[in-house]
Amino acid sequence: MLSPTLLISTAALYWSLRHLLQCFLQIPAVRLRLSEADVADVSTKVLSGLHASLASGAGLYIMWETMDDCIFSRSAAIAPFTYVGVSYMSCDVLAMYLTYCKTRRLSFTNTQSVSLFLKSRPLLVFHHLFLIFGYPLLVYDGLRKGMGDFLIGTLFLRELSSPLLSAAKIMRKIKMEGSVLYQVNGVALVLLFFLVRIASTPLTLLFYSSQHHDWSLVQALSAMRPICHLMLSAELTLQLYWFSQILSTASRRKTKPS
Repeated sequence: MLSPTLLISTAALYWSLRHLLQCFLQIPAVRLRLSEADVADVSTKVLSGLHASLASGAGLYIMWETMDDCIFSRSAAIAPFTYVGVSYMSCDVLAMYLTYCKTRRLSFTNTQSVSLFLKSRPLLVFHHLFLIFGYPLLVYDGLRKGMGDFLIGTLFLRELSSPLLSAAKIMRKIKMEGSVLYQVNGVALVLLFFLVRIASTPLTLLFYSSQHHDWSLVQALSAMRPICHLMLSAELTLQLYWFSQILSTASRRKTKPS
């Protein structure tokens, strides 16, 4: 059962950090010629990178703690991070909406602004709302029957590429696209995204099958229930779509005339 007090406390912490980042970026010495809307956007992306680092760190710890048995070993770190995840995703949706309104000079209390925001990034909003309602299920033992903590850790680890994605967006905002740092970050993003969000799925299945059944990857896939195939296919489709978007952006930036 999620505690409303803890959820509100962690949400307040995230919102306070966002406000502090905005204040810091508005100091003349570090303003970097950013508009007020850009300051809001950059502070949101910095906080996104910080949360992703925390999530991937939690994922690594959970995997390390449960790798002796990827199905039945338990980790106490999942429950605390659930509060962090729900609070952050809730704050991030609101922060993205406020930044969207500020950038386009819209009233955030107008229902038309909400409609325009949802139409502008439906997949990202769906992803956040799915996690807001999905995170609490991670700690509900009636659903998982105490199994799969290692697999939950692999899901958290997928955020390992997000700080690089946030860094790329921030560098574009402050006109650093021509720098060596931006190019290195882009290569690292492509490689890390592919590793932790796409290749990690068959690697996890191989780890499970070798630890419990000494199966091949094909045998492990054959033994899965239809609902698992459906969820796995939907997840991989989403990750492959985002990966194609990253490659497309990188290709456009590379071929763009200087």
